[in-house]
Amino acid sequence: MQLASDSESTEIGIAVADLEARCLHVNRKAADLLGHSPEELRRSTFFDLMPLEDVPGAREAVRRLVAREAAEVVIERRCLRGDGTSLQVRATLALVEDAQGRPWRVLGVIEDLTAR
Repeated sequence: MQLASDSESTEIGIAVADLEARCLHVNRKAADLLGHSPEELRRSTFFDLMPLEDVPGAREAVRRLVAREAAEVVIERRCLRGDGTSLQVRATLALVEDAQGRPWRVLGVIEDLTAR
């Protein structure tokens, strides 16, 4: 995937997931921000990184995106870092389509809002 190699040269956290929000690729910036190795993140879903009470709203946002009820969704949620601390992030999610125009992947741009 060309996106995977291109995303390593950016200072923005980027993640690619399947339609069930399982992480397929994260760049180094996203891994550092989230406090997990890329390998750990690839064994996770976006939802595994959130406190349980934040998961329903995030699931609904992804559902709306995949159902094409929204062109993109922006969610602000707490994420649980590998060391047990949490941080506030904004994830802007967009749907990536396959060659036939069907939903294929979810692209996420992750920003740290903790200092805000």
